[in-house]
Amino acid sequence: MEEKEGFTFVGWDKEFNCITENTVVTAIYKAKTFDVVFKDQDGTELKTESVEYGKSATAPEMEEKEGFTFIGWDKEFSKITENTVVTAIYEIKTDVIVPPETDDGDKEQDTETDKEENTEQDKNDPSDKNDQNNQNDKNDKNNESQVTINPETGDTENISIIVIIGIISLSGLIVLRRIIKRTQEI
Repeated sequence: MEEKEGFTFVGWDKEFNCITENTVVTAIYKAKTFDVVFKDQDGTELKTESVEYGKSATAPEMEEKEGFTFIGWDKEFSKITENTVVTAIYEIKTDVIVPPETDDGDKEQDTETDKEENTEQDKNDPSDKNDQNNQNDKNDKNNESQVTINPETGDTENISIIVIIGIISLSGLIVLRRIIKRTQEI
């Protein structure tokens, strides 16, 4: 009997030992079954399912893991043709620091008001013009650091530092993820 990929020959649909007329005899095949094993990234077996040749397996529901985000499976399981082990893939969660919103319009108005006040003081102050220029240079440099005040809490925050800390933290997490991935491959 001719082999059929993914199927096993079971027999014939009727007897044909003593044929006395034209007869159609049909071969009966049964689909082979394969085990699909779903594993967590640490090797823990989550589910095993017997699947007929060419059919798809059903993945287990994945629970949230602290510090990680489930992103999918390491291989396709929609058309099974052999015993298969499918492993969960996770990403390390990264927290994004979002600075509080500020009203830039008010900031600009305050800055303009401050400049006008400084200009009025400069006109009335008989001190040396070089001292006034040096003071204006210091004021300009202080404005460049952009320390903001959170209107909800009154806390001062240096946005530049928060962004730098966030970038450094993200870089560290990426390096840690690569190290974990390499150790899992070994």
